[in-house]
Amino acid sequence: MNNLTAEQEECFEEFVKAATHGLRAPTLANLRGFGDVPKITRELAFMGFITIEVYGRNWRVVTILKGHRAGKRTMGPPHGGEPYLRLDKDGRHDLLDGEPII
Repeated sequence: MNNLTAEQEECFEEFVKAATHGLRAPTLANLRGFGDVPKITRELAFMGFITIEVYGRNWRVVTILKGHRAGKRTMGPPHGGEPYLRLDKDGRHDLLDGEPII
């Protein structure tokens, strides 16, 4: 994809695979070897490639926003609930207050 580093593209493709098959979003342990994964995932969100929603028990749901799988989401949390944090192209949002935390 345009303007992505090799590590960003590989990490993005792992999210796309999980979302395509309705699987849980890859965890840090699943993405070892991709470099600084927290930084890369934030960059992907801030660049508009994905949206990350964080639920209780640190469960993450990733929505793909670019490419032929745009709109696909990883599996939702089995324990239900609403996300308390979202990272997207507009920044980091604390959903309890609804205000961005940048």
